[in-house]
Amino acid sequence: MVFSISQEELQKLASVPHEKQKNGIKALGGLKKIAKALRTNVKKGLTTVEATSQERLSVFGSNELPEPPPVSYPSLLWEALTDDTLVILIIAAVVSLVLGIALPPPGEESTSWIEGATILLSVVIISNVASFVNYKQEQSFRALNKTKEGKMVLVRRDGNEVSVWIDAIRVGDVIICKLGDKIPADGIFIATNGADECRLDVSAMTGENLPVKIDKNRPIMLSGTIVATGDAQVLAICTGVNSQWGKMWNDLTQAEVPDTPLQEKLSNLAQLIGYFGLSSGLLVFVVLSIFWIVEQISGTYTVNSCLQLPNFSEAICIQTERPIEQTYSNLAGLVDYFIIAVTVVVVAVPEGLPLAVTISLGFSMSKMQKDNCLVRRLAACETMGGATNICSDKTGTLTENRMTVTEGWVANKRFDRVPLDWELNEQVKRLVLEGICTNSDAVVTSESGSLPINKSGKPRGANKNLTFNGNATECALLVFTMEQGEDYTELRAAGRSRQKRKIPFTSQRKRMSVVLEAEDVDRQSGKFIMHTKGASEVIVERCTHYYNNDGDVVEIDDGTREQLNSNILGMARNGLRTIGIAIRYFDDDSEFLPPPISAAIADGAAVDTSSRDSELEKGLILLALTGINDPIRKEVPDAVEKCKMAGVVVRMVTGDNIETAKHIAGQCGIFDSSSRQVALEGPVFAEKSDQEIISLLPRLTVLARSRPDDKSRLVKLLRTQNQVVGVTGDGTNDAPAMKASNVGLSMGIAGTDVAIAASDIVILDDNFASIVSAIRWGRCIYDNIKKFLQFQLTVNVAAVTIALVGALADKGTPLTAVQLLWINMIMDTLAALALATEPPTDALLQRKPYGLDSPVPITSIMFKNIILQGIWQTIVVLVILFISPSFLPFADMSRDHYTFLFNTFVWLQIWNLINSRKVNDEWNVFSGILDSKLFLMILGVIVVMQIGLVELGGEAVKVQRQTLLEWALAIAIGATSLLVGAVIRPIPSEAIWAEMEKWGWVQSILRKASGGEGDEENGIGDDDGELVIGGKMLSEAAEEEDSDEEEEESDEDVGRRKGKGKMLSEAAEEEDSDEEEEESDEDVGRRKGKGKMLSEA
Repeated sequence: MVFSISQEELQKLASVPHEKQKNGIKALGGLKKIAKALRTNVKKGLTTVEATSQERLSVFGSNELPEPPPVSYPSLLWEALTDDTLVILIIAAVVSLVLGIALPPPGEESTSWIEGATILLSVVIISNVASFVNYKQEQSFRALNKTKEGKMVLVRRDGNEVSVWIDAIRVGDVIICKLGDKIPADGIFIATNGADECRLDVSAMTGENLPVKIDKNRPIMLSGTIVATGDAQVLAICTGVNSQWGKMWNDLTQAEVPDTPLQEKLSNLAQLIGYFGLSSGLLVFVVLSIFWIVEQISGTYTVNSCLQLPNFSEAICIQTERPIEQTYSNLAGLVDYFIIAVTVVVVAVPEGLPLAVTISLGFSMSKMQKDNCLVRRLAACETMGGATNICSDKTGTLTENRMTVTEGWVANKRFDRVPLDWELNEQVKRLVLEGICTNSDAVVTSESGSLPINKSGKPRGANKNLTFNGNATECALLVFTMEQGEDYTELRAAGRSRQKRKIPFTSQRKRMSVVLEAEDVDRQSGKFIMHTKGASEVIVERCTHYYNNDGDVVEIDDGTREQLNSNILGMARNGLRTIGIAIRYFDDDSEFLPPPISAAIADGAAVDTSSRDSELEKGLILLALTGINDPIRKEVPDAVEKCKMAGVVVRMVTGDNIETAKHIAGQCGIFDSSSRQVALEGPVFAEKSDQEIISLLPRLTVLARSRPDDKSRLVKLLRTQNQVVGVTGDGTNDAPAMKASNVGLSMGIAGTDVAIAASDIVILDDNFASIVSAIRWGRCIYDNIKKFLQFQLTVNVAAVTIALVGALADKGTPLTAVQLLWINMIMDTLAALALATEPPTDALLQRKPYGLDSPVPITSIMFKNIILQGIWQTIVVLVILFISPSFLPFADMSRDHYTFLFNTFVWLQIWNLINSRKVNDEWNVFSGILDSKLFLMILGVIVVMQIGLVELGGEAVKVQRQTLLEWALAIAIGATSLLVGAVIRPIPSEAIWAEMEKWGWVQSILRKASGGEGDEENGIGDDDGELVIGGKMLSEAAEEEDSDEEEEESDEDVGRRKGKGKMLSEAAEEEDSDEEEEESDEDVGRRKGKGKMLSEA
């Protein structure tokens, strides 16, 4: 056997109940023996050779999960062919074919079978085209879903921590899991990575609601669970399909994807139109059947015989009455009428509506990914188009997240360049750098894999060749260490070999600490040394002494404290994030170790050591204050301006200091200090009532020092005001706010697994400009569906009306079944491909959002176009049907007559397809058409196929070849659709809509189509989708605020920042120490001239 332990043994171990896990590991010889059997090491992990070994892969498998079985083309074709109306049509066509072959009418023995066969062929072609489109979309969705699973994971190989793709994890790997990470494989808990404990959220796997403690008594960590507290080192024992998550995978992937809201609404609309089509088809059949019965009773029927003689431009046509022979072949006429009726139903039922949404979503999703937006939930594509508010983080989203220490204070001296241009005391330097390196989990590497250490201490310029893994602020501090000519990896390794305890960062504490055994040189001060790093104002308040540049410990007096606070405030106002670094010595480990674990805690209860830890982190000795610059992304100001043009309010929600937040928001164009805009701090926000906050919403653009609860509350209050809210987040505690929003936008680079799982769209580059791109694509989807809907309903109105009028006027069937099926394919599948794939333009961002609850995307402008274009097309075709034989060279009701009618009707649709590219009364319908390559290609296909049908269709399509004059007339008459479109644009759409509102059934139909009650208030007929607060637009409400109220609010905010005795820096617990640095400068502005902290708890 290659390995001395089998996959079956490992799977059995992973599946044992938690109370038997300890004994299960013991039965296999213990953790170290299991690791040895897997040819790995719990400290160093796998070697590179072992990790890439084919033996290991063949025995234990990879960490890839099988893709769900693809939807096959035959199954999609079968689904299309089993549509109820098509089944009826197929049956009728088969009956027609059988009767045409077995009992042909006299004189039609050689041709009577053609119509039935042609209808069957048309059904096959239509079904295949629709199935092919669906199949391609299915393939696109599968490719996108595969992209969603890609993720980098930190593992230890050859003793080094490296990042690998999740599917590259192998049994025997030592995985490093941090707070918020999803466990990528079943494994055995080795130890924490410095945290006091590790707790897992196992609700996804076991249904347990409370996080469970992982230790030697319960050491199995299942894939799919999430680190809720602390961190962990895990020995992977089961991967891929062999893991517990892998066993559940098939059930998870076989669940049907629900329709999006727009798909549901359009399905409802299609159903209602289908009822109209069914009624029309039934009426057509009844009327034609009456004429057929009359003919049977009268005993004669009319035959039109036409003869084209040489040298004559017009055909000679004679109508003769022939006696009816009472045979079964007479039933063929009745069957033909039934086929026509069913075809009218097929045409009237807009089954292309859901298809258009699917095509548009699939097309948009693939394009959005190229714009760095990975869609995890289809409905989010639609919803982003209606977004009215974006609540954005600051770090990494509005800023570059490429942080650099640019200035600061160390050993009672200011510096404004790095590396320092003056000599720093060696003891102070060693303590500062040791604190930075050991009190951090971040990793900085270069492209070559080695660290670019500059031993000369000279500046190395921008760190373009460095790769940051972990918190960006911590990475900036590590680079600062490297700028001083030190290798942080050596300092970290030396420090961690002496590590005794680690107290992780929380946003309530805004600091983190690590306790080490002191080096010999520091033993005179204490046996143990605690390095503490965090929000500068919090660190300064907890300090009683500082190191000067002579290496002496000096007490902090009032003057020094005021000077320190002034330094922090100055850096914050320049938009810098400030971090404080301090130490404390201990003589005995009982002073810093947590209390003994009680029996209750051993059972899994949470350990609350916060008050004890808070006491530990007092009486500190200040070493340094650092100012870290994080420049805003160059694309952000322009993107924010585009949002404003689009009617989208951008709000910055950050844990940062209010001065820093306002500075950055001002640079981005979010906050204007000269206007009446408001910036609030989390504690002030929390104290206000809901009504007070709602009154401030039109002017509130910055929420600083915010806790996750504040973020969630803001989102919920916005939604109560009918706002469509998008929320960005990267941390575990951002998940509630993202879930409360309409669209959650997680960060693909900085986001934790929990944040990504809670989101609807992943911003792959963490860039705010990509969020604007998502808004544009969302609006594009909605507009494209509106274009298709406008085109299809116009064809529906005209085609069904013509069939009805032709039947009622005893004109037979002007459009045959095959011709109607061709028209149906134009207005369903081909139009969906052409119109639903139009690319977005910047013009989409120059109008207000369309709103949240628009019942169906039918605006008053669309309604005007559908009605007036439908009326025009109906008039044109009826004139051709009833009057044209008197002035055109063909006989009434002849095949030439009906071919010209069919050709003209199709050309009306071809030109109206161009008209339908614009749904907001834009004058230039050709604008951007050259950018729509697929539209032009589909348009060309329709034209070529129409020419082929008319010229080559013959008996199969019931057409006659047309002369050049007839072609020119048909194309010219069809082009009047463009002229009519230009004429009706100036007509006020509201007037037509108001007239329609008098017909109660119109509103009733739209309400029913939306799946709700609906009225004017929820968007019916509203072209620009204005959203209201208290009956007014949010922006209008802002203008109507009394300026005195603004001053009152501002005074209140100032008062809260000037010595209220309340801590304005409280924030809910977060796992990501990025919040620490965001909040590090946040209380600076509360100490103006006071000489003491005004943010005391």
